Amino acid sequence: MMMSMKMMNDDEHIWEVGKARMIVRDGKVVSVSDPLIKLCPIHYAIIGEERMSSESIRQAMELKIKIYGLCTPGRLIENNSIAMGYGASETLATALSNKLIDCSVIVSDGAGTVITDKPEIVQGVGMMMSGL
Repeated sequence: MMMSMKMMNDDEHIWEVGKARMIVRDGKVVSVSDPLIKLCPIHYAIIGEERMSSESIRQAMELKIKIYGLCTPGRLIENNSIAMGYGASETLATALSNKLIDCSVIVSDGAGTVITDKPEIVQGVGMMMSGL
């Protein structure tokens, strides 16, 4: 039995944000479903809206694309700033800086698995991928 497979666009990123499915294609948000999660303090800090909606999720991603090149070939990989004091990338970057760990293995949109001993790469890759 032959199965037909839909080919994914070469530059297509599928995200889950607030339990909403979002598709970014060629650096543009093309669809966002309605989120199942309605409140998120991280979302509020980024976009300034208390309630999550498909439109506020779209705005947050468009901001990340514009500022950090998320889901584009121009994606910023290194960043020395700390976005929040309690995130996974911030914790790992701090542990690397203080020589508590030798390296970090993290996921990255568009780059797969990243193994690094550089805190600025851990932070640059992880900072915009909240919820990992």
